[in-house]
Amino acid sequence: MSRLPSHSVALSAAQKLAVGFGAAVGALLRPERADLVAAVAETTGEQAFRRMQLRMLQSEEGRQILRQVERTQALLSHPFSVYD
Repeated sequence: MSRLPSHSVALSAAQKLAVGFGAAVGALLRPERADLVAAVAETTGEQAFRRMQLRMLQSEEGRQILRQVERTQALLSHPFSVYD
């Protein structure tokens, strides 16, 4: 399981399904409700992200992009390490 920020609550698959379905219906009825659109993305996005990551790992270009992202994240989390 991925690390969650301290204010987050881990949901079971059934809970994610319920939140995602309810948010999707609400977002379709009232698309100006950004919170509902975000809830749909948060509850359904993990699987899409994992599929995209696996697909990227299958090509050299994708692996290169993922390596660049890892390096960028490391530099952002420890900005002064560049000077060490």
